[in-house]
Amino acid sequence: MNVGTWVTSSHWRQDPRRHALALRKACPQISEVCLTINDNAHARRAPAWHIIGDGAAESRRNVKTGLAERWVTRRATDAGRQKARDTLVRAVEAYQDAGFQTVDLMSWLRPERTFVHHAAEDLHAIFDRALVNRLHWDCEEAYAHVQGDGHAATAVELVAAFPDVIQAVTTYAGLLQHPSMSALAGIEKLKSWIVQAYATTSSEARPGVVQDYAVREWRKSAAARAGRFMEFGLPAYNQTVSIARVQSEAVTRHQAAEDLKIRRLCWYWASSSLKPGAPVPRVLASGGFRDLIAA
Repeated sequence: MNVGTWVTSSHWRQDPRRHALALRKACPQISEVCLTINDNAHARRAPAWHIIGDGAAESRRNVKTGLAERWVTRRATDAGRQKARDTLVRAVEAYQDAGFQTVDLMSWLRPERTFVHHAAEDLHAIFDRALVNRLHWDCEEAYAHVQGDGHAATAVELVAAFPDVIQAVTTYAGLLQHPSMSALAGIEKLKSWIVQAYATTSSEARPGVVQDYAVREWRKSAAARAGRFMEFGLPAYNQTVSIARVQSEAVTRHQAAEDLKIRRLCWYWASSSLKPGAPVPRVLASGGFRDLIAA
C-alpha cells in the first residue's frame, strides 16, 4: 500500500527541498507526491493554459459580483514559460532526491482543444528533462459544467497530445456518472481514477459513509465498466484523529474487496495539513492502513 499527497505551489515553488525533507520527517508513510501546477477552477471562465509562476496575465476580481476570483486571461511570454518549466523541473528533482518513490504532476482540465494543445507544449518539455510518473487531470466543475469544444473532442485531443504519458483523473464521487466523464473513460492511458471522498469537521459528510457512497458511484460509472482502476482521495485538512481513522479503515475495507479494481494507493489533500502531530500523520503512524502498507 502506498500513500501519496498533493503538494500546492506555495511549497514546491518556494523551497521544494526544505518542504520535501520536512514532509518526509512529519509523515514518513507518504511515499508519493503530486505537484499541483495550476488552478483553473472557475467554471464561468475559459482561462488560458499556464503553469503557476510563469507570469501569465491574471484577473483577480469579478467586477459584477465583487467576489474574489482568479483566472488567467492571457498566456505567458516564452521567457516566463521557460522560467516556470525550470522551477518545476527543479522541484521534481528535489522531491525525488528526498526519497519519494514517485513524483506526479496535476493540472485542472478544461474541455478546450487549445488548452490541451498548449498544455502539451509545456508538459512535454518538462517530461524531457524530469522523470514524472503520472499526469493527473483534475476534472470538476471547470471541466464537467463547461461545454467548450465538447468533451468528446477534448478526449480526442488528449489522446493525440499525450500518447505515451500515463495519466489519471481526479474528481469527486458525485461527478462520476456525469455525461462528460464518459468520454474520458474510453482513454486507455487514463488508467486510474482518483475519487475524492471527503469527510471533515466542516462538512456534513460522515466518515466511512462517504467512502461507501464513492464506491457505489464507482461501480455504476463508465470508467469502472471500461476496466479502469479506482484510487481513493482523502482529506488531510479539518480532521480529528477519530475522523481520519474511520476514513482510513473504510478505505482499507474497500481495497480488500476482490470484485473491485481499487489500487492500493490513497491520496491526501494536501501536504500543508501533514504536519507533526496533525491528525492524519498520527493515524498513519499508529497503524492507519497497517495491513495494506505492509502488503
